[in-house]
Amino acid sequence: MVKMNIKEFKINEYITLKLEYNNTNIYINNILFLHCKYLLLNLSNDDIPKYDEIESIDDAMELYGKGHKNRKHETNKTILDPETEFIGHCSNMQAWVENDYNVNILHSKLSFPLLKKLVSLGDKKAIIVFKELILEMVIKGGRNASIYILSDITNSYLNIFELEELEVLYDAVDEKSQEILRVINKSINMKRIINGLIKRQNININLEKRSS
Repeated sequence: MVKMNIKEFKINEYITLKLEYNNTNIYINNILFLHCKYLLLNLSNDDIPKYDEIESIDDAMELYGKGHKNRKHETNKTILDPETEFIGHCSNMQAWVENDYNVNILHSKLSFPLLKKLVSLGDKKAIIVFKELILEMVIKGGRNASIYILSDITNSYLNIFELEELEVLYDAVDEKSQEILRVINKSINMKRIINGLIKRQNININLEKRSS
């Protein structure tokens, strides 16, 4: 009989981390979402001042990747044992959740897909953070960033935006991005129709109350 080698740490109602056969895995709603990669930084005391002005883990990883010599732990798994690494991943994930899904705490290649998945599950906090992130990235990111971001979210996630938010997105997108503008405009028109139907329904309900 094979003995299961599993430790797990529940972050919140959606996210659980499991140490399975010396690998840290992220589960969302009890379904395997991602195998954690080796993202821990291995810094000496002399390196720490270089990171004083860093605002996000993405910036830290970019700086860390430029000629850093002390990186044996990334290929030699015996330097950092799996349980210690698991604890590190759990700590990072817990910090991310406790800080309202702050995208500066986890690498964007992890935080963005996580947010999208949580949004699809109806996590209200994730929806708020995701919308704010998209609006900020599109408005500040320029044309290329807008095309990349919106082409990734248009098909599945525009329905979470309110009408006013969709109009902001539409105005922020470069006029040359006709396909993205078409998709956003379709969502805007759909929102207007839905809002009109809701308004009409509310009027009918009020009229029925007055007549009864």
